[in-house]
Amino acid sequence: MSARHPAAMRHAAAALRGLSLEVAAGEQIAVIGPSGAGKTTLLHVLACALPPSSGSLQLDGRNPWQLPRRSLQRLRGKLFLAPQSPPLPPRQRVVTSVLAGRLPQIGLWQSLRSLFYPTAIAQADAALARFDLSDKLFDRVDRLSGGERQRVGLARALVTDASLLLVDEPLSALDPTRGRQAIAALTEVARERGANAGLHAASCRHGAAEFPAHRRPARRRVGV
Repeated sequence: MSARHPAAMRHAAAALRGLSLEVAAGEQIAVIGPSGAGKTTLLHVLACALPPSSGSLQLDGRNPWQLPRRSLQRLRGKLFLAPQSPPLPPRQRVVTSVLAGRLPQIGLWQSLRSLFYPTAIAQADAALARFDLSDKLFDRVDRLSGGERQRVGLARALVTDASLLLVDEPLSALDPTRGRQAIAALTEVARERGANAGLHAASCRHGAAEFPAHRRPARRRVGV
């Protein structure tokens, strides 16, 4: 499989070239490598946010890009991608930002209502507690530090019912203690659900330590 970075120019070289990777159900893996190696591109492809430029992607034996539009949307609702810089509206309350992770699973009316009258507050509080942020439940996002905002973005993963969790640079704004806590929370939730977890870690210290049983190279290197 080959693919270009989502922000790349049309004729730019592929960030992924000749990659072959198979992930079993329930497996947790860390994708570790230098900047520009294609890690973010890989996560976008796995999240069905970016089609491969060559080759194919199979999820549960199906090529998502050959599915009808509605089926593809339902499939995307079972995939969770946490970007390195979570798109949290600055004037939004933390509880609303966390519960945004539930939007693919709830209807339009409930989604709109939750913007003004959040439901499942206890679920958001429990998710934040795993990142030591329960005291920030009703704070505004723009009053959080960079590391706190990143942990709020990760807490979204805990309120979804996604079967594939894809986390892009979860440690970039966290100190070593918070980094270990964040990875532990994500991997524990994945194990509890029997979900897959993919971690993109630019530096290998925490990622490699947390995924010792699952470190294995793809048959071709990520990037060039």
